Amino acid sequence: MKKKPSQSSFSSVQDIILNKIDQFSKGKFSKSINLQKAWPRIVGDTIANHSKVLFVKDEKLYVQVSHSAWHSELKLMQGMILDKIKEMYPDNPPTEIKIKTD
Repeated sequence: MKKKPSQSSFSSVQDIILNKIDQFSKGKFSKSINLQKAWPRIVGDTIANHSKVLFVKDEKLYVQVSHSAWHSELKLMQGMILDKIKEMYPDNPPTEIKIKTD
């Protein structure tokens, strides 16, 4: 007869979820999440309403904009945006912005 595992050998769903959230927040996605939250402070509300941070990969920040005019605006502001990000998040900030137009 198989022995039933003891109750203590199982993790609660809450513990599993909290563990995964902790791993996620310390992982590669945390930089993207932080930049998504800070985006309006970085570029201002007007530009933030027409753009969004997609992700960060290989020191590149990928941003999507709603129109080619916003693409041009972000290109012109790229240096200032990267400086502001470096100031806010000095540990390994992105060094380039890749912009995608809808």
